[in-house]
Amino acid sequence: MPATSPVHRAWKFGAFTLDLDRGALVRADTDVRLRPRPYAVLSYLVERHGRLVTKEELLDAIWGHRAVTEGAVTHSVIEIRRALGDEGLRMIRTVPRRGFVFEEPVIGPDEAGPAPAEVLASEPTATPPATAESGSMPPRTAWRTGLVLGLMLAASGSWWSAKDRVAGDAGLAGETAVATPSPSIAVLPFVDLSPELDQGYFSDGLAEELLNLLARVPGLHVTARTSSFSFKGQNADIATIAETLNVDHVLEGSVRKWGDRVRITAQLVEVAGSSHLWSETYDRELGDLFAIQDEIAGSVVQALQVTLAGGEPPQPGGTTNPAASEHYLHARFLFNRRSSDDLTRARLYYRQAVDGDPDFGRAWVGLAGALQLDIFAGGLPAEEGLPEWRAAVERALALVPEIPEAQQRAAAYYGMTGQTARAHEHMRKALAAGPDDPQRLILAAGSAYENGHFEEAITLQRRALALDPVAATYHTSLASYLLSAGHYQEAEAELRRSQELSPGQAVHLEAEIAFVLIRQGRYGEALASLEALPEGEDRDLGLVLAYRALERREESDAVLERLMARPDDQAAVRVAEAFAQSGAFDESFRWLETARSRLDPATHPLIRRVRLVETRASTWLIPLRADPRWETWGRE
Repeated sequence: MPATSPVHRAWKFGAFTLDLDRGALVRADTDVRLRPRPYAVLSYLVERHGRLVTKEELLDAIWGHRAVTEGAVTHSVIEIRRALGDEGLRMIRTVPRRGFVFEEPVIGPDEAGPAPAEVLASEPTATPPATAESGSMPPRTAWRTGLVLGLMLAASGSWWSAKDRVAGDAGLAGETAVATPSPSIAVLPFVDLSPELDQGYFSDGLAEELLNLLARVPGLHVTARTSSFSFKGQNADIATIAETLNVDHVLEGSVRKWGDRVRITAQLVEVAGSSHLWSETYDRELGDLFAIQDEIAGSVVQALQVTLAGGEPPQPGGTTNPAASEHYLHARFLFNRRSSDDLTRARLYYRQAVDGDPDFGRAWVGLAGALQLDIFAGGLPAEEGLPEWRAAVERALALVPEIPEAQQRAAAYYGMTGQTARAHEHMRKALAAGPDDPQRLILAAGSAYENGHFEEAITLQRRALALDPVAATYHTSLASYLLSAGHYQEAEAELRRSQELSPGQAVHLEAEIAFVLIRQGRYGEALASLEALPEGEDRDLGLVLAYRALERREESDAVLERLMARPDDQAAVRVAEAFAQSGAFDESFRWLETARSRLDPATHPLIRRVRLVETRASTWLIPLRADPRWETWGRE
């Protein structure tokens, strides 16, 4: 019987095509980057367009029996909306506390598409899209960026010592419990009510600036942007948001912008009594934006009955140039979103902001941050970006040295370029100026970890999580610290929480969970998990360790030989880790040297240092810390 030509299966809606045969979302003949699980959610919604799909239904269909919460669904829908440019929520409508409806008219295929389970089953064979955050970094560096940034400051010489710790002048360590200050507040992303619904970057930027301003108030606990902005587009009720973020007040509002004028409405809600403590509407020229922010923040502080110590001055480093202000807000929006080429575009907008007002201090700080992350992620060659990064840091320090982020960016620059003493100086200033900022806390935690102060690293990282509870990478770094300190069950719980918050890292985190199971002696469970993963160096290291523990020596040796045969530096690191765990320290150091020798000599020294510092962060290499050779290995 002759074969029937297969029907090309695709759903069409708006300017998009959901190509079921290729497993791709396409616009104008170009693939739109979308991770596998959000792609499966989109497929499920499109196939059921026009009807309500509950969150429970999506969890069952896409995640099956995996232990995840509704937050995983919400984060997938957020990623889908970004990919579709659906910030106005016209394609996917949220039905509060129930689910979602795909509203866009759809032209369907002649036959049913694959079930979501089939889409997910193909994940290991698909090439994952590159992201702006991963760049050319190895997989473990991509999710461990915050940890590595902290370790960079300790790589060439410790600035965290037993007698000279940040705790002495910034109150960061030495605590045994994490307490949430009171009062507490979350600043939600403001809603864009502009006629064309095209000012999302402006409304987000305004809310973020208010958040940063309120974070300067002593005694006021302000939830970090990552967590408070995770509710964007969800229509979640205030009580749910407050419970998730562990706050007792919420600041929300809206923005309507036309021409050079803006109308901002803000209201402060006390969650316990569901009462509005304060609300106000501001009609202003765009040039008054920073004055409006100060006025709103002052009103909120007054409503919360929090006194600014000594009378804080207005937030420094602003501008009265409307165009520069708008470029700045656009840049911040792209910097925080960080999809595709957003970091590159953010740099362009920051440059336009400082070109419009060379004394715009906060724009110089933002430019320094965008350059830092783009270089670190591999999107900007280090030899090209370092001179501009230095210039932006120096200009920011000259204009707004009192802003903690300016000191933080300076610390990162000098730390990454090997100027340890200057990095130490600026990091101390950053921590002293903003000890409860989560970014500063994770940097301090990374340095404490590098110097063997595991429990202090845990305390600092937990403080960061208290401020930013849905930051997946924070949970992953905490898991590393807990693992190093021998708190295996807690480490496993943190990894599973990170996996829930960041489905795109699910495969890598599954390997990390298997590593924790090995630590706990649960070798059979670890082996079952590892054997289900796609081929890779993390999987092979886990197999070597699990087989060895189960006395399946031939299988362990075979996988180790496979690792040894791979030519890249990361495979050599895994071999070194395996030898370190067996007590063969000479062999472990030999393979660490092999890993270093395999780094391309043409690689910029900055990137080489990042790779070496990431290796030093490995928990599998902790046994080597008792060997005198460890002190000097990897410190370039």
